[in-house]
Amino acid sequence: MLSRPAAVVFDLDGTLVDSAGDIAIALNEAFAPLGVARFTDADVKQMIGGGSMVLVEKAAARAGLPLDAPGKAALMTRFMGVYHEVSANGHGLYPGARELLDSLRRAGIKTAICTNKPAPVTVTAVKALGLAPFVDFVIGASDAIPKKPAPEMLLACCTALGVTPATTIMVGDSAADRGAASAAGSPCIMVDFGYAKGPVADLKPEAIVSRLLDIAPLIGIAA
Repeated sequence: MLSRPAAVVFDLDGTLVDSAGDIAIALNEAFAPLGVARFTDADVKQMIGGGSMVLVEKAAARAGLPLDAPGKAALMTRFMGVYHEVSANGHGLYPGARELLDSLRRAGIKTAICTNKPAPVTVTAVKALGLAPFVDFVIGASDAIPKKPAPEMLLACCTALGVTPATTIMVGDSAADRGAASAAGSPCIMVDFGYAKGPVADLKPEAIVSRLLDIAPLIGIAA
């Protein structure tokens, strides 16, 4: 069991929501004019991590497609347009996500979402998924702050919530989440059903769960 935290900060994609299907739709729409083979959900899961620009670059490399600056900009414009649209559908919430957030709130533990998903899309997705009433702060990727695994986004959550990193648990599915937690000085719980590129045990988090609701007893609250 971990010490009861003052706050719990969650990653979004691969942690609270299985968004690979929606991202695949946006990616395929973006690349459709270029005549490349369609990306599967499995392809997308292997490429998620690092933000949307990194995703598009990985997809282009996977398709063997050289990109100049104007081509990359056009791809990003098409991708972001569809990504925002499909994120408004609120698909893919993992079982127990809303219930866990509600339990944390009832226990007086503050919550936040900290994701490398672009900030405007993050706001749309959190609202569409019905998570907005259960979180105290949301931060998505922008040019104003380094993305995970840098610690700045997680530290911004701590500042907004009025808590210290040492009393804040980061919950995620990837090396970026583990890296951000380590750099910030926060304990980390990892889920084993997300988009990690290898066994999450190799990242040596403080705990690993196979269901979101398993987090509640780990920190001493009722699910």
